[in-house]
Amino acid sequence: MVPSPCPASRPFRRPPGISLFPASLPPVLALAAFLAAGGCSDDRSPTSPEPPPGDPGYDQQNLYEGSIMGQGIGRFSVVDGHGDPTGAQWDLQSAQTVTAGRAGVLAGIAVPVRNLDGATEPVILTLRMVQEGWQPEPDDRMAFGQVSLPAASFTDVDVLNPATWPVFDVSPLGLVVAPGTRFSFSVSTTDTVAFILNPEYGSTYAGGRAFRRNRAEGSEWLEQWRSDFGFRTWVSTPERISTPEPFSTTDGATTS
Repeated sequence: MVPSPCPASRPFRRPPGISLFPASLPPVLALAAFLAAGGCSDDRSPTSPEPPPGDPGYDQQNLYEGSIMGQGIGRFSVVDGHGDPTGAQWDLQSAQTVTAGRAGVLAGIAVPVRNLDGATEPVILTLRMVQEGWQPEPDDRMAFGQVSLPAASFTDVDVLNPATWPVFDVSPLGLVVAPGTRFSFSVSTTDTVAFILNPEYGSTYAGGRAFRRNRAEGSEWLEQWRSDFGFRTWVSTPERISTPEPFSTTDGATTS
């Protein structure tokens, strides 16, 4: 069955896919092409709630306030929806760059991935450096590390309610950040059934960008035009942690 990325109230256009449109494409045509290639638009513009009072360590977030598109991650064909268990031709992954606003160890990342079609494999979050500009590090061997959550964690996610977004505990990876540190995270799965992660077109989050790739075709990340994924991050502040002396990385981030 071809996985549907769109809410029940929105029309399904075709299976979610990776955007491969050149940066030179005019904005209106790029948006139209994005929709034709697997996006569904949801023009709701809810008011974003403020972070919960006293939420310890809360740092950055992008909540959905604009047009929400539909995209899937996983090992499946965007042509006819068939599974590709080995990822030889299809291994769709998404990434988001973030700019830290607090000093400490990155502790948690909430991502509104949704399991709408009975996927059973875990979702893997990989923490990455950022190259010059906003580009996530494409070399998987250079990643800070990975954590995962089981498929069942994503069955009751409401993209408009960040309280339902599953939180990946990344504190064991030991990434030390400071205000202005850029880092990125990617999400992937070996499942042949799609998990849905919605990019928001026209997002106002100034501290990052959304990216996409088919890992079977190459490692480079392709920027999603004027888009960001939903997320929230938490940082454990120095007075609450005890970590080894960090060493510097090429992009200004540090790790223990």
